Amino acid sequence: MNAKKSENIKESFFVDPDFKDALSRLGLNSIDDVFSFESGTNLAKPELAKHRSRFKIEINSPRTTLFLKRYKNPSPLTQIRNWINHGNHRETMSSFDLIPAEKLQQTGINTPKTIAAGHLWGKIFEKKSFIITEKIPNAESLEQTLPDCFNKSAITENRKLRKDFINKLAKFVKKF
Repeated sequence: MNAKKSENIKESFFVDPDFKDALSRLGLNSIDDVFSFESGTNLAKPELAKHRSRFKIEINSPRTTLFLKRYKNPSPLTQIRNWINHGNHRETMSSFDLIPAEKLQQTGINTPKTIAAGHLWGKIFEKKSFIITEKIPNAESLEQTLPDCFNKSAITENRKLRKDFINKLAKFVKKF
């Protein structure tokens, strides 16, 4: 989250000033408020880790869709693994969403705008962290835009189409 454009509401709780009032109307004024928030559409799915939760939130002023990702009490092993996999430095779980998005934005890639973020540390490990992002206008998830060959049985022709699509996607991802 761009520190110059964000406002530190409370310790380790940052909000884009353009969304401060909208979040306040939702009662999202502190980390505790964020972790007690249960409104919006719960985006839980079976493969989501137990320490993660996600919500879709519609707001009116400004009129947009927000996504809230929360990380609560991730295991020490999970955190250590993430620190090692991300350059051997201690970061919050939400930072692993925030930092790459900022780097991609700097290269001109349209990523969800960070609206708010915050965290709470224990002595060594993260207790909880969150990030709220704004939906990219007119964007669809990869699952929604996969070619038809992924919805059909894996006959030879569909296998080739799948492989071609995956190769193109891999080349795009490799750039980053």
